[in-house]
Amino acid sequence: MQLFSNGSAQIGINAESLSIIEGRQAADGTQASQQSTLVEFADKMIRNLINHTESFTVRLPNPQQGGASQEYIPQSAFQSWYNSFSRRFQANPYFWRALNNS
Repeated sequence: MQLFSNGSAQIGINAESLSIIEGRQAADGTQASQQSTLVEFADKMIRNLINHTESFTVRLPNPQQGGASQEYIPQSAFQSWYNSFSRRFQANPYFWRALNNS
């Protein structure tokens, strides 16, 4: 890029055939960066789901284990999490980046 004294810039454009472009690989880090973001999103989403649903855990007797109890999470806990997460995602698709899941 060449800058001129009046503040304008010169930009070069290179036209190439589609067959040449299709044969190229993505720049180093491009795919890894996208994959890293997807992994981070999935991790934060699942941790948020776990943190939310754990607070709804109930202990009920398990008849198959002779009186021993088992922990259960009501389906409504998953539905309330989904509704909340979807609403927040629609309002701001990047809200998950600020989630602090421990």
